[in-house]
Amino acid sequence: MVLRHRYWMLVGLMTLVLGACGTEQTPSRRQSPTTVNTTAQPSPTAQESADTPTTLCDLATLDEVQAVTGGTIQNVIVGNLDNLQYSDCTYMDPQDFSKSLRMVFTTSEKMAKTGSPLQNAAAYFAENTKNGEPVAGLGEQAAWVEGAGYGLYVLKGDTVIEFGAPSRDPAVRAKFETLAHQVVSRLP
Repeated sequence: MVLRHRYWMLVGLMTLVLGACGTEQTPSRRQSPTTVNTTAQPSPTAQESADTPTTLCDLATLDEVQAVTGGTIQNVIVGNLDNLQYSDCTYMDPQDFSKSLRMVFTTSEKMAKTGSPLQNAAAYFAENTKNGEPVAGLGEQAAWVEGAGYGLYVLKGDTVIEFGAPSRDPAVRAKFETLAHQVVSRLP
């Protein structure tokens, strides 16, 4: 429930990391943004990148994220530390951080590896959406939740995806729900 707090802490960290990385690339509509990956995994070949998502972050296209945020996404920060029960993706607009987007993926597998007191993703979803507003027809279950921040939680299989939303406005919510449908449809 500390999604907003984690979001802004990560935005500050990303600013420092991106500044240390040197020049940034401005992607076209078809190019991938610059990716800063906090994992120590080898980079995929060009063919692998074209055929399959290399991370959960690749489940959302640049155009889809920009349609939701209205920003110009230039970087994707991938967080996938072994000691956390989630992985996260922050799509950055360095000119206007308010037009950035963060998705958090919590999986049953990562929960088990990190010793979470909750048994699986379904239990995580239930715990975090107790007072949420259900959303029909999205994943197995979905809900808008207010806590430390405001966001959309979606459960599909052994994964919960959290989308941090800047507003309760119905038009903004509709954009986030559209993105959630797209991402959920691509989950393995």
